[in-house]
Amino acid sequence: SCIMDSISIVQSKTGKLVEGTPEWRVSIRNKCRCVQYQVQIYCLGFQTNKPVDPSILSIYSGVCHLNPTKVISPSQTIQFLYAWNVQFLYYPYCETELRARHHSA
Repeated sequence: SCIMDSISIVQSKTGKLVEGTPEWRVSIRNKCRCVQYQVQIYCLGFQTNKPVDPSILSIYSGVCHLNPTKVISPSQTIQFLYAWNVQFLYYPYCETELRARHHSA
């Protein structure tokens, strides 16, 4: 099975503003040779002024599901955008799950 560091997460500002708040791009890459599925991010309190495509990120009871109806292939990168005054930090916490932690920008 894949190990915790098989998921790479990069986040950066796009330089755009949405309703006066900075827009952020999150890129999540599967570095493993295996297929990842049911990848989750703990996202209680996650907020955005810009809707996120539910086929990329779906939120249920404070848990975000990446690519919920599909697998994440080896070397595949999943991206989504959100807009909020502060950045949310994402980090792996088990083989196929990720957690989000709130952080002031």
